[in-house]
Amino acid sequence: MKLGITVVYIVKEENEGLLDLHLSQIQRFTGSPYKIYACANRLLPRLRSKLELNSRIAICDCPKTDLRVTEEHAFYQEHLIKKAIGDGCTHVSTLHVDSFPIKNDWETQLAAKLSREVPFAAVMLKENFDEKPCSICLFFTREFYLEYSPTLLIPKDEYASEEYKRYSSHVKHFMETGVGYGFKAFKEGLSWHPILRSNAVDEHYIIAGIYGDIIFHLSGKRHQSDEYYREQLRRSRKSNLHDKLSSFLFPNITKNRVKEQFRAQSQKIYENARKKLLGNPDAYISYLNGHGK
Repeated sequence: MKLGITVVYIVKEENEGLLDLHLSQIQRFTGSPYKIYACANRLLPRLRSKLELNSRIAICDCPKTDLRVTEEHAFYQEHLIKKAIGDGCTHVSTLHVDSFPIKNDWETQLAAKLSREVPFAAVMLKENFDEKPCSICLFFTREFYLEYSPTLLIPKDEYASEEYKRYSSHVKHFMETGVGYGFKAFKEGLSWHPILRSNAVDEHYIIAGIYGDIIFHLSGKRHQSDEYYREQLRRSRKSNLHDKLSSFLFPNITKNRVKEQFRAQSQKIYENARKKLLGNPDAYISYLNGHGK
């Protein structure tokens, strides 16, 4: 196996420790020959120098874009993937700065799940009512990419197509990087291997997730799905007469209040999880796996 790992490095200065952990975990747990294909267009010069000094990293010359958030991430990732394929990588894996392997030979374990009919594996955030492949870790073969030319986002001219309407009726999804691979598989009659959340201990339903016992994702900056908020609102109505009455009289105010409360709670949980992760990564991941405090 010749593995290409593609990562868009947009890192705030206060997350330097997370960047260091991400890089060290990849080196520690990846047994196959690999290279990280990096986009550093908006990375701080001091942090960029860390990448430049790492012999395992190739900083790619990606064209600049004014796109932001999901579209920016997809734009840069597409360039990195093409570079990895052009260099002859047999397998490619996308990762985020806050996602990384936590088990030896993670890449061979994922490769063993693949076949012509199942040409890629990916994290699925089913806990967020999201059933598409997610680029937290999207792992695919060279053959699949060259034969089907998948894109990370669904082309906008496909939105009105009957195929996309069928996909939308069958698969809950957000328009985020990875959705295009799910749509491509759906159109071509292919399957893919979902890497599902496997935490023994959950501090939050999205934050500090372990997937398939091999990938960790800190998360915390993702939006909660509307389904998640509806479930929280349903529970609050059931458990509290005041909420039940106010939701009947002022449904929009109540829904917004539930969102604000859970966003504030999630931010606190995120900060605490990040602190524990950076303080002692092995101990924290072991705790999430159900091995002690």
